[in-house]
Amino acid sequence: EALRVLAYDQRARKLVNVSIPFWLLRLAPSNKFSFLSDNGIDFDSDRVHLTLEDLERRGPGLILDQADRRGSQVLVWTE
Repeated sequence: EALRVLAYDQRARKLVNVSIPFWLLRLAPSNKFSFLSDNGIDFDSDRVHLTLEDLERRGPGLILDQADRRGSQVLVWTE
């Protein structure tokens, strides 16, 4: 149904909450999570090698629970 991201930048005290429907992800030309970097979260999308097909095949659940190099917390899950 959707890819959800909740990220907290500890330095900036900024919370980013993103929900992207799968139909929109299917239109995207790549599998990059650049919207996190655009919001000040130091997320290395080159280290995440998941395709949209991988996410759909796995079904709903937690994908990523990570702290970045600066201490920001990132949760990614599918619904």
